[in-house]
Amino acid sequence: MKRRKLFCMLLAGLILLSLAACGKGEDEPEDPNLLTVGDFELLYKGASIMTDYEGNDALVLTLDFTNNSEETTDYFWSIYETAIQNDTELEMAVVYLNEETLEYVDDSQYQNVDPGATVEVQTAFELDDTTGEVEVTFEEMEGDKNDSITIDLSTVSRASAGSGSASLTGGGKGSGSGVSGSGTGASSGGQLLDWWNGDWYGWWMMTGCWGYYEDMEGDWWDICGTIDIGEDGIGTVTLWDEDYTKSEPMVSASVSLDEAGTGEFGTMMSEGGWFTDIALEHADWIVDPGLVDYPDMIHIDGYYENGDDEFYYDIYLRPWGTYWDDVAEEDLPYYYDDWYLPLIGAGQPMPASIG
Repeated sequence: MKRRKLFCMLLAGLILLSLAACGKGEDEPEDPNLLTVGDFELLYKGASIMTDYEGNDALVLTLDFTNNSEETTDYFWSIYETAIQNDTELEMAVVYLNEETLEYVDDSQYQNVDPGATVEVQTAFELDDTTGEVEVTFEEMEGDKNDSITIDLSTVSRASAGSGSASLTGGGKGSGSGVSGSGTGASSGGQLLDWWNGDWYGWWMMTGCWGYYEDMEGDWWDICGTIDIGEDGIGTVTLWDEDYTKSEPMVSASVSLDEAGTGEFGTMMSEGGWFTDIALEHADWIVDPGLVDYPDMIHIDGYYENGDDEFYYDIYLRPWGTYWDDVAEEDLPYYYDDWYLPLIGAGQPMPASIG
C-alpha cells in the first residue's frame, strides 16, 4: 500500500513537471523586431522611403533605443550601424525633416538617455534601388555584440520630408523620460555666427599612419582656414596647410551649424565636400568647442582611408589674431613665432598661403 502511494506521488510530480514544460514551450515567441545589442535594446517600429537633400531615395528607420547600461549615453556614441543591399554597403543619408529649421531625421541620435530610459531615434541610408531587401546590423560601439533585422522594401511606403519626426518617448523600462538636452536648429545669426565666421590659424597632425603615409607618423604642419556660415546654418570650411593655398585648398567642406552643444558656441558638423582626395560625409566631423581645453579653439578630428593608405588626423584652430600665450610651447604651431606673430603684430590679414 505504501509503495503504491509513493508511486502515485512520483507520478503526480512527473505530470506537474511535464505540464510546466509544456506551458513554457507554449509561451509567445520573442518579438522579431526587438533587438538586443549588449547593454542596449532596439525596437524596430517601422521604415519609410524619403528623399535626401540631393533628391535621392533614402531608407529611414524608426527605432526605440533603450539604455540598459549604468551610464547616461546617446544612440550615436553607443551603436554602429551597417546596411547591406544587393551585397553592397549603403552610405548614410542626409534627410531633412524641416529644411527651414535644419532638422535632420538623425538629430534624435544625439539625445542623452539616462540608464533605463528610452528615446525614439531615426537613421537613414542611401538606397541603390527601392526593391528587394535591406539588412541592417546594429553593433556596440565599444564591444562586439550585435543584432540585425531585414527590411522588405516592398512593404515600405513613401513619406515626404516633414511628414513625421523623431519624437521622444518617456519612461521605457525606467521611471521618467531620462532625456536631457535637445537640438533646436541653427542660430539665426548674432554672436554664434560672429564667433565661427572668419579666418582661423593653427596646426594639424597625422597619427595611426599606414601604407603610403606610414613614414609620416606624428608629422604636423601649420594650417590656415576660413569658415563662412550663413544665417540658415549652412556654410563652408576651407583649409590649407604649407603645401596648399587658399585657391587650391587641402580641405573644402560643406558644414551645418547647430546651437546645441556642450558649450555656448554650439556644434558644427560636416555635410559633404573633400579632405584632400577623399569625400567627406554627413557627421564625419562633429566639432564642439565646448569639449576643447582652451578657449576660442576648435578641434576637428577625422579618419582618412584610400585603399591601403590611411591615417587619423587632428586639426586645432584659433581665430586669426589670437595670441596662444596660454598654450604650452610644444603645442604651438611651427611658424607661430617667426611668421604668425610678426603678421598679427603688424595688423596684417591672413595670407592665402603659409610661410
